[in-house]
Amino acid sequence: MKVQANGATSTLIWNQFSQNVENNKQEVWKQEDLDGNPVQVTITKEGLDSLRNSVDEIEGEQTYEDFDKMKDIWSKLEINLYAKYNNEMISSHSKSKSQSDDGSIKSNIYNSVYNSLDYYGNKYDEIVKGYENGTREIWVTDQNSELGYRKLTKEEDLDALDKVYERNAEFQATSALLEPIAKKAKIYTMQQLADVRGYKMSKADTVEEEPIENLYERMMESRNAFKIGYSAFSTQDKVQQNISALVNQIFSSHFTN
Repeated sequence: MKVQANGATSTLIWNQFSQNVENNKQEVWKQEDLDGNPVQVTITKEGLDSLRNSVDEIEGEQTYEDFDKMKDIWSKLEINLYAKYNNEMISSHSKSKSQSDDGSIKSNIYNSVYNSLDYYGNKYDEIVKGYENGTREIWVTDQNSELGYRKLTKEEDLDALDKVYERNAEFQATSALLEPIAKKAKIYTMQQLADVRGYKMSKADTVEEEPIENLYERMMESRNAFKIGYSAFSTQDKVQQNISALVNQIFSSHFTN
């Protein structure tokens, strides 16, 4: 039997590995580790035949209890937790919870900021309560670990969430500064076309908007205020109420009647 592996031990991949063996797949597992390095396991035809009769040939004398444990860990293994949280936060931007959704740049930014903090607050609550009641268990690959994987701590879980929020805040702050400038340039160009070619502009096309300054700093302040006050939130409704209040405070000077 010949097994070729790069970047991970066969114990980590047993669950998916064994399923593909039963389906006669020679490329039985392929993924990327936390650093983006390719991880691939292939097995020859004779290896496929042999594995059906003996699992002990893979990495020493292991018991079926060991494999049951590995299968459980595999179901909770996150190859890239940061990417998962980032994708979830980006997806949350498709939601709209603002009462001032008028299609303007500032309204779009408001919705984006609201949904980012809304996602952060709810995920923060999920993480903290999960570790407190013992229902949250996440494993990550770790080349420095003896087994090649380890259990994630609550602090590391929250740190990944913080980094995702900060990255999104940077993007939203940049958009809040640059999009109004780009709109002014577009208005100027369209006005020139209107003068030369009789191009008609809608009222919305002619409304200039001012950049929203210091958005990143205000988003960080709101995030920190949420974390400080979190222990006082006894229910999910209070978590949501606090998020709404924090976002409205961020935009208080931009969303006034």
